[in-house]
Amino acid sequence: MHDYLRAYFDEFEYSAADRLALSLAYERIRECSGAYERLAALLLGYERDTLFIDAEKEKEVDAIARAACVHPYTARLLTFILLFRTMRERLSKLGLSKKIIFLTLSDLIWKLNECKMIHGVVGVEQFEWYTRFTSLRIFAIGRLQFELKNYTYTEGAVTVSGGTVKSGDPILSVHIPRTGTPLEPKLCNAAYREARKLFTKLLGIPDIPFMCTSWLLYPKNREILPPDSNIVRFMDRYEIIDVVNHRKDKNSSIPFVFGVKMTTPVEQLPERSTLHRGYKAHLLEGGRMGVGVGIFFLEA
Repeated sequence: MHDYLRAYFDEFEYSAADRLALSLAYERIRECSGAYERLAALLLGYERDTLFIDAEKEKEVDAIARAACVHPYTARLLTFILLFRTMRERLSKLGLSKKIIFLTLSDLIWKLNECKMIHGVVGVEQFEWYTRFTSLRIFAIGRLQFELKNYTYTEGAVTVSGGTVKSGDPILSVHIPRTGTPLEPKLCNAAYREARKLFTKLLGIPDIPFMCTSWLLYPKNREILPPDSNIVRFMDRYEIIDVVNHRKDKNSSIPFVFGVKMTTPVEQLPERSTLHRGYKAHLLEGGRMGVGVGIFFLEA
């Protein structure tokens, strides 16, 4: 396992400090009576069953972390690094390219950097999010990520300019990872085209719609940002079918927009960009943040 970890850290260019933190966490779990056996059971269970790792396993990983005196976020990251060894083999058997596999596995280091920025911890916060990866539901293609789902947002059908989506229809839910790469339209368009090609091959469905639920589709963005900004041009792709405003005391968009904890007082939010300054002023005036829900069909 040590050889695997070293090769993994090299492939995804983990920093020396992050390697050390994760290696020490692994050794603590190995040396803790019972903890390593519980971790090994999780890895073995996943080898036998693709759906073995579900949201409930978060409790088991956090228990392993407590027993070994490891931060739970660090234990979660380490667990998925180890699970991704088997996951890589399964992605390869699906016939996915090495590029798609590499980008899909890269999400861990993107979320690691996000966790360090927001929480100051070498780890990942979101456990349930990665069960979607281990169950082979999310693939990274170019600048974006795509999750195969069935449409359930509304009971009735929704019609947009490119077609109609009915309850139960397959859709590709679009996720936008924090990679550090600009959200340029040409990169997004290339990702949409490649995703349609891949899922047409895998599913035999040539006209599967794209759906996105994100703060990136929130209408306030158009007031804060110029029309030629990458975020506004990303919004332009989608027909908005719903807008959800966050509660002022539970604003889950703050970590995504500002890169800080959700509980950060508005007065202390950073002002490093036009987006930051615009939303901070909006919040100080009593405004809200939220998400937009959008759908579109890719033209032929």
